Amino acid sequence: MEGDLSFDEILSQIDSLKKLLEKVEKHKNEVKEDVYLRVKKDYQERIAVWQSKLQGMTTDVQGKIEEINMKQNMLKNEYNGIEEKLEELNLRNMVGELDESSYQIQQSEFQSSKEEITKKITELQNMKNSLSRVIEEAVSKPEIEIPASQTEQDILHPPPLFDGIGSEEEEESVPPQENTEEEDSLIPSFADSSEEPSEEFDDTFDSVFQPPEQEKTSESSEVNLDVEPKTEGTKIKCSKCGAENQPDAWYCENCGAPLFP
Repeated sequence: MEGDLSFDEILSQIDSLKKLLEKVEKHKNEVKEDVYLRVKKDYQERIAVWQSKLQGMTTDVQGKIEEINMKQNMLKNEYNGIEEKLEELNLRNMVGELDESSYQIQQSEFQSSKEEITKKITELQNMKNSLSRVIEEAVSKPEIEIPASQTEQDILHPPPLFDGIGSEEEEESVPPQENTEEEDSLIPSFADSSEEPSEEFDDTFDSVFQPPEQEKTSESSEVNLDVEPKTEGTKIKCSKCGAENQPDAWYCENCGAPLFP
């Protein structure tokens, strides 16, 4: 009956299932993932069942470990006492108190006792190691992987939509940058210029916007400076050709000469 199994037998069952799990891991790429996960889950659940049986034994196991520790301490003290007796025997033999035959018999008995105690201590240590492992297995809870179908996996971890398409559209939507440096260099800029206009520009400006000068002849230089200032209603006589002009005229209507110097 499973209820009557010892600690060692339960640990043996757990070890067998763990070995099967290791083999499953080695062959997982040779079968479908659902099959691999299903078998792995089965072994993990069976291990958990055996570990749960150990959980109810932890108090008893802890008590047995403490009992073993006490026995080991007693055996170690007994061992140390036998060693002291053996040293005393060697000293008495060295001083000649004992004959060789008696010394050999007593020495052999002490050595046998030491070996027997060492054997018992080793057996107790092995028992304690097994019981300690019972505690470890009882408190450990292996993660049980639940196999999910492909549809469930797609729902939990859906594949990315339009992978890579968005980036291409963004790249296409960005117009190529035109090189306008050459065009900008052809447009003169006056707004930021701190240079003053050249004299050549001033001459050109004056020649365009200033009124044309009347043609001067050698006779114009001989204009009579003694011209009476005009008065309202009085006609002005040209000093060059003698023609009379309106009072508000500045140039002769006949020859075009200036009426005032």
